[in-house]
Amino acid sequence: MNKLDYLAPPPSAYKLIHEDIDIKWDKGDGKFLRRIFNRVPYAEYEIQQILEFRKLYPEMVDQKDSLILRFIQAGSFQSKDPLSRAYEMLSKYLSWKQTEVLMTPNIQKLLQDGAVYQFGRDIRHRPIIYFDIPKLKKHLQEPYLIDAIVYLLKEIEQVMLLEYHVEQWVIVLNIDFMGIISLPIGILRKIIEQTSTNFCCLMYRMFIVNPSYTLKTAWRVLSSKYNAQRAHINNGTSDKIQFINDNDFTDMLKIIPNTQLEQKFGGTASKSCLRTRLREYLLFISK
Repeated sequence: MNKLDYLAPPPSAYKLIHEDIDIKWDKGDGKFLRRIFNRVPYAEYEIQQILEFRKLYPEMVDQKDSLILRFIQAGSFQSKDPLSRAYEMLSKYLSWKQTEVLMTPNIQKLLQDGAVYQFGRDIRHRPIIYFDIPKLKKHLQEPYLIDAIVYLLKEIEQVMLLEYHVEQWVIVLNIDFMGIISLPIGILRKIIEQTSTNFCCLMYRMFIVNPSYTLKTAWRVLSSKYNAQRAHINNGTSDKIQFINDNDFTDMLKIIPNTQLEQKFGGTASKSCLRTRLREYLLFISK
């Protein structure tokens, strides 16, 4: 038994049947964004892409079609040669996956501080992951910062996701009105890099909560077609990012039940409920 099994999807998640839009989203620009990769039929062009990929790169013979297609989709937003880009990304991912991130006192301290944590699920049972940017800034110069983020994301991917039924998560970045000068842009870039490369196609939505005006302006420039590739932000990722302004959480509440959101984000979950969940998690990982 995994010591984090208490975080596993609830029984109702196993009965979840997806609508077409939940499986594959039509962006309206001639491209589709697949959200579910396992136990679903693929379009003819997707099948052909997988076959061509396997023909070009026979060393990937043991990789699942669903994994290959994930990286082909990610590559298609970053390059005019998606198969070559997919191979490059997948090769790096397979190498990266062999690198084990071990729990350390420093990582545990960062998680205990609540700088990054998991709490609740949305209406489709997708886990919600929170990044408290002001708290993360305290650990900005620490070499274990990215390791802590990767450690938590790996645990969530392993325990809280479920093939076909729950294949994605929701991310909430709490900016708390930090100005562009004090905002740790490097952290934001690294978070987006990790979620769009080593955890590609797992993000359903990213809510950036209470951004400053200067951040929103900078984002429009950063995510433009000219700058996006240099900033490691592909179109598939930028399409999923939504700003939540002036404590108006209406859009978040459309996909997240209020019982699954903290009160400071417009929900009804108390701080004590959050502390209990965090305490349970830290107790398990420290064993």
